[in-house]
Amino acid sequence: MLDSGAAATVIIDSRRSRALQLEMGGKITVSGPGTGPDPVAYIVRDTTVSLGDVSLEKLSVIYLPLDSIPFFEDLDDVYFDGVIGAHFFSRFIVEINYDESEISLTELPTGDYQPKSPADHWQEVALEIDGGVSYLVAQVDAGPEEAVEVKLLVDTGYRGAISVTPETHADLDAPLEYFEDVSEGLSGDVVSHVAMTDLLTVGGYNLNRLPLSYALAGGESESGSNGILGNDVLQHFNLVFDYHNERLLMAPNQNFAMPIDVDRSGLQLRPHVRGAVVRRIATGSAAEASSLKVGDIITEYNGTPVTYKSISELKRTLASELDRVRLCWMSGETRQCADLSLASRFEEGVAVTASGT
Repeated sequence: MLDSGAAATVIIDSRRSRALQLEMGGKITVSGPGTGPDPVAYIVRDTTVSLGDVSLEKLSVIYLPLDSIPFFEDLDDVYFDGVIGAHFFSRFIVEINYDESEISLTELPTGDYQPKSPADHWQEVALEIDGGVSYLVAQVDAGPEEAVEVKLLVDTGYRGAISVTPETHADLDAPLEYFEDVSEGLSGDVVSHVAMTDLLTVGGYNLNRLPLSYALAGGESESGSNGILGNDVLQHFNLVFDYHNERLLMAPNQNFAMPIDVDRSGLQLRPHVRGAVVRRIATGSAAEASSLKVGDIITEYNGTPVTYKSISELKRTLASELDRVRLCWMSGETRQCADLSLASRFEEGVAVTASGT
């Protein structure tokens, strides 16, 4: 995973990484979002990490054993083997071309960097680099008052759109209409209320009607930040991370007009070697009324096999305006197929006062 929110290079316990027979050094604890204890990891020294034709040598990297990773239950759940983080972002200019699914690494130039991705206009956004990761300032419509200015971790490794931590900002009021969501951070569960925001402004660009997670427990607050700007937003741009000059270049790409919809199924899904494993089913959701159970593995949707590459499209389908989607899944060794109805989860929630009680 190319993760701009990672302060280190990380090796994940997987079948491939076990074959490396790495020599473990001392124990450390690592932290991330979540309400549980910080997981235990190990230092692996004098490693060489290569990305394409580029290699960094004599690195000390972090090794995370399986029992320290809350979002994996067994080796069949482990769909990536590590995290490319601060070592590469601080050493190179990193350009991410989402249009072409390409990453470019460039030695720090003496002059102005010219992005390789074609675009009519690149907008420069100031970054604050702290602890090997980057933060920017954005504006979000978080209630009836005027837009709120927030400092956000720029995190290509976060699946969601935007998460804010209300306890870090006096003007981040609890939403009046929401549904509850529980996700996993590196340090355990993150409990959020998900609402829709009418506007997010970042780098001079406006994105309308997108899900905003209010992390009530376990949210991001490192380095005085107010939350996370995640990949559901970032993938709407081609990006250039230039830590040396403390800036981010952004240009809208072919995804820019694509809406960022919110889940209408109530299923929390994670990649699995056989498809998509059901990790949670939201109370009161359409999925709760179905035959699906936690631990089932969805293998097909609307006739399309579920793979590591197609799971993102499955999630978009479950957030679409379709009335239903045809799913096939394995429950133990039993194969089942049925239509899953989709419905707005906001309508099933209970509106609350601004105090969030």
